[in-house]
Amino acid sequence: MPNPLTIHTATVIGVDGHPIQVEVDLLRRLPSISIVGLPDGAVRESADRVRSAIQNTGWQFPRKRVVINLAPAGIKKSGTLFDLPIAIAILLMDSQIETSQPLTTIMFVGELALSGEVRPIRGALSIALLAQEMNYTHLVLPQQNLLEASVVSGITCIGVQTLQEVIHWLGSKWSPHPIPSTKTTQHTSSFDMDEVKGHLTPKRVLEITAAGGHNLLMIGSPGCGKSMLAKRLPTILPTLSLDEAIDSTRIHSCAGLLEQDGLIIERPFRAPHHSISTSGMVGNAKLLPGELSLAHNGVLFLDELAEYRRDVLESLRTPLEDGEIQITRASGQVTFPAKCTLVAAVNPCPCGWRFHAEKICRCTPAQFQRYANKLSGPILDRIDLHIWVEPIETDQFFTQSHPESSADIRNRVQRCREIQRKRYQDTTFFCNADLQGDALWEHCHLDKQSQQWLIEIAKQELLSARSISRILKVARTIADLDQMNNIHQDHVAEAIGYKVGAEVIQ
Repeated sequence: MPNPLTIHTATVIGVDGHPIQVEVDLLRRLPSISIVGLPDGAVRESADRVRSAIQNTGWQFPRKRVVINLAPAGIKKSGTLFDLPIAIAILLMDSQIETSQPLTTIMFVGELALSGEVRPIRGALSIALLAQEMNYTHLVLPQQNLLEASVVSGITCIGVQTLQEVIHWLGSKWSPHPIPSTKTTQHTSSFDMDEVKGHLTPKRVLEITAAGGHNLLMIGSPGCGKSMLAKRLPTILPTLSLDEAIDSTRIHSCAGLLEQDGLIIERPFRAPHHSISTSGMVGNAKLLPGELSLAHNGVLFLDELAEYRRDVLESLRTPLEDGEIQITRASGQVTFPAKCTLVAAVNPCPCGWRFHAEKICRCTPAQFQRYANKLSGPILDRIDLHIWVEPIETDQFFTQSHPESSADIRNRVQRCREIQRKRYQDTTFFCNADLQGDALWEHCHLDKQSQQWLIEIAKQELLSARSISRILKVARTIADLDQMNNIHQDHVAEAIGYKVGAEVIQ
């Protein structure tokens, strides 16, 4: 073997994989092991795990000084996925094992138990995508991560359960386990729109939200159904495409929150508690994705919006516009995807009964003003749809009506999204909510009468330029739902009605 020996592996920073080379050298000095190349505590502890794993697998740990360099040295290394490549490099360098496989085309990742068992890691899908991009032929990884990584084409994933299996595969003495069959059946949600009695206007707005990818704010008294409606929004969203499923899966995998084998097949729905910190929302010091990124391609639901810390809400400003978030911490700088639909719910006042038809609001003007000040104008301005959710009548609750099911509404949403897909197929936009710049005026053109009418309303309501652009985007979605090429004045009127509703808490 060459001196020193190099094994290829990778690390995950944020949600992206980065190539790492494990260089091992054996020196004729007092037995010891040292790891260099900016390792964190978990990487330094791999020395003890690797030693025990090698010995308990039936091999001999070298009685020499073992020097391990993780290159490039300028990238901070964290996690336990370097255990397997370090162990293989040591055994190859000590000539205890031989390989018939070309090491330059193989990437190794995996954590080792003291017994030699290979344990699962975070970010296997991101590493598989990196291996594909860098033209590796094989990726050796834990068996528990095999289904997740095997969705990447152009690379052979080898799932292993023990260090011994890796050694035998390198010597062509063992064949890898077959890839488990992927679950293709769509999970049936426990929620459905046909469970919602009444609320015709909120359901109409939810359909517009799903069809155009718009953000939504629901205002109403306690118990009027805001949370119930929000939890059913994912049931009418379009099904995930393969690229979207891979994107969402790699984010959850990097965060260590992948709850199923293989790809995520449903759009994420994240509902963090209002006590969440800014780091928890956008990403923490370890460069792990926050709730905003975990909701990528899905729904971020903020219940009791006014109870969230103001700095947490203000951290949403840029991501809501750009669809991504850049965070800088002491350990580095990363960019997380953050293209999600924001759905927020809020009471009209601290007690919740302001404007209620029967109950009396007991909030003082000072209490209400403090409550309203928790929601800044820039945040409300970035939310396309604002609606008031009225409580249903008691007799309506027991009425045996037959509302539309989620499947029926989703069919219309899918049809609307297909119109947008064809319209934006040569652009970087995916839905109407993404429109900006010249594309906004090109695809949201108004006739002179509708344009003049919108100008008058904007002056009367003191709407900002951002609010006007969002009204145009919503009007474009309403026209698409009606399968019309041109935006009419009634489409603009409906969009305006959904935008000025936030005045009840301002």
